Order: sequence, then C-alpha cells, then structure tokens
Amino acid sequence: MAELHRVEINERAPQEIDPESEEAVDAVSEEQTTETQEDRPGWLPEKFKSPEDMANAYSELEKKMGAGAEVKNNNQKRSKAMNNKRTIQQKIRILILLLLKLVKSSLRMTVLYLKRPIRILLRLGYQKS
Repeated sequence: MAELHRVEINERAPQEIDPESEEAVDAVSEEQTTETQEDRPGWLPEKFKSPEDMANAYSELEKKMGAGAEVKNNNQKRSKAMNNKRTIQQKIRILILLLLKLVKSSLRMTVLYLKRPIRILLRLGYQKS
C-alpha cells in the first residue's frame, strides 16, 4: 500500500542561522550580490551604483570641461589683447622715430637754406665795421 519516505534536511533555514557566524555573512552577501547583479544594467560600468550616479558624474564632468574651455578662451583673448597692445606700442615707437628723423632732416634743410644768407649777412656786417 502506501510507502512512507523519510526526508532529512541538514541545512538550516535562514531564520535559524546565527547572525554572527560566517555562514550568515556569506548568505547575506550572496543575496545582496545577486540582487545587485539582477538590478544592474549590463551597459553600466561597475564603478557606478546606478544609472543616476553615472548621469550625475557625467554632468559634473561636463561642468568641469566647460569651465576649462571658458578659461582657455579667456586666456586666448588675453594673449590676443597683449599682442595687439605690443603691436600698437611698436607702431607708436616707429612713428616717433620717423618724426624725429623728419625734424632732424628739416633742421638740416633749414640750416642749409639759412647758411648762405647768414654768410652774406656776416660778410656785410664785417665790411661795415
């Protein structure tokens, strides 16, 4: 007629496991690992806990990179302004040198033009005395 089967279970139920034993720690960590692996998308790098963490990190990186680009643009503007300033200073120096040469040459011309009349006046002056 009916046969009886006896089944023995040697494993303890989760409620019966001592919380301080190594078995308890292993069981909890295995449960957490399987839960995390099941919830985690395959495309998400392991250094991020969730897609939101990755999105936050990406937005922070964008801010930092954007700030770097602004600094670089400011530096380029400053260097252009400095180059323009140097160019203007060089042009002013050249103009001053040209003016000095012009004054010098005009003085020479004045002396050349006045040299003869001065000689004549000097001769006339000496003849009167």
